[in-house]
Amino acid sequence: MEQFGKIKVKYITLIFCLIIFVLASFFLWGRTAPRSDVVTLPQAQSAPVQTALAHRADVPVTLQALGKVVSQATVNVVSQVDGQLIKVMFTEGDEVKKGQLLAQIDPRAYQAVLQRYRGELAENMAMLKSADEKLKRFRALQQRNLIARQELDDQSTVVDKLHGVIMATEAQIASAQLNLDFTRITAPISGRVGLRLIDEGNIILASENKAIVTLTQESPIAVTFSLPQENLPEIRAKQQHLALPLVIFDASNRHALAQCSLRYISNEIDSTTGSIKLKAVCDNRDGILYPSQLVNVHLQVALLKSVTVIPQRAIQYVQQSNFVYVVDADHRVHQRVVVPGVQYGREEVVLESGLAMGERVVTEGFAVLREGSMVEIISQEDGEKASGV
Repeated sequence: MEQFGKIKVKYITLIFCLIIFVLASFFLWGRTAPRSDVVTLPQAQSAPVQTALAHRADVPVTLQALGKVVSQATVNVVSQVDGQLIKVMFTEGDEVKKGQLLAQIDPRAYQAVLQRYRGELAENMAMLKSADEKLKRFRALQQRNLIARQELDDQSTVVDKLHGVIMATEAQIASAQLNLDFTRITAPISGRVGLRLIDEGNIILASENKAIVTLTQESPIAVTFSLPQENLPEIRAKQQHLALPLVIFDASNRHALAQCSLRYISNEIDSTTGSIKLKAVCDNRDGILYPSQLVNVHLQVALLKSVTVIPQRAIQYVQQSNFVYVVDADHRVHQRVVVPGVQYGREEVVLESGLAMGERVVTEGFAVLREGSMVEIISQEDGEKASGV
């Protein structure tokens, strides 16, 4: 019985070892067997790339700065006479023209004063007419020695006084007419009205100088900006010979908003920042520029004629050198060291050397490229690109 137990243990041990052997063999075979889902690319397969042609363009050289749009005139519209504000003729945010009626002060008291002075003038004119006729009679009588010289002189004095009274009355009429005109509050400049600051029905006192509304001129409009003092000699030298073109871009520096002209260069340099302040004036008839708007200013100081231009994304940077992949006639790429110059628009760059016009460069698909790699062109830019300023 003891011998049978030993034989049974041997069989169990043998079976256990066989199971371990089978499992280990299966595991090792699974790791070394070839996998059907692994794809091996042929060495000669072409890499897909996008390309562009180097082309020639006239490229403006610009100085760029952050600027602020400012109104050339901002006016607080106030009443010049006392009275009740009986009517407002504008809508907040409206564009108004110079001389346009904005508000009306009750004119009745001023009309009454004007009428009274006109009545006084008519009375004084009648008195003057009578005094003149009497003076003529006195002169005739005095020539015949029928009245004393003193009577003639007295009558002449009466006529002179009446002339003075009439002049004073005419001045009072002019003043009364002016005050009556002031009850019609008109726009002193063309521009855009802001928020209404006084409502209809309120009594206005001219001495308080309270604004009814603020009027801001938007056409033409100015843009102020600053540039480093190092740029001042170049700007002055260029400005003496030609008007420097200036383009205003939006805050993102992506979209051109307006063409302007440089009008002012400050007469001193800011010692704190080492910069010089400049001002441009823009027509702004379309109202695209708004007071206090932040913009980007591009001041053109030169124009590079017929230079080689490529997309900026074509340039690769390795070990402090710049190069591009040039595609030859056999669709193979070759690394070419280039010297980039000024930026042209947002996407292109001028090349100072390294590439000729008409050569094709890779713009997308660099990851698998090596010197001499075969490529397949899946997209290409063959025409000259309008990059803007």
